[in-house]
Amino acid sequence: MKVILISLLEMLLWLFLRATLDRAVDAALAVRDKINNPPAIEGNLDYKPKVSIGIKSGEIISENIGSVSLKHLYYSVIGDTFHTASRLQNAVKENQIIISDDCYKNVKESFKFKKQILLV
Repeated sequence: MKVILISLLEMLLWLFLRATLDRAVDAALAVRDKINNPPAIEGNLDYKPKVSIGIKSGEIISENIGSVSLKHLYYSVIGDTFHTASRLQNAVKENQIIISDDCYKNVKESFKFKKQILLV
């Protein structure tokens, strides 16, 4: 489950780099809706994936980290913005999307929000 959450967070960060903050919030809503309404699968599967999403905009560093000679490279995203978004994501309940205060100020006219104070 944690692998899914990290890959979703990296996808949203990718959207931050290439789109507006409004589009990133739209993407978060779409991801949550898709996770909550998966396609029908044959068989009796009790597994129901859930997602929680934290959004923070700002500068990040993304690159392959590791050793070329050992053929052990992996893609990583680091920086205060990424870590803040990760802490936000870990602080909310499943199926919730939380955005930082500065992001809220930029998109508050585009979406309906429930006010929640969260100390991270």
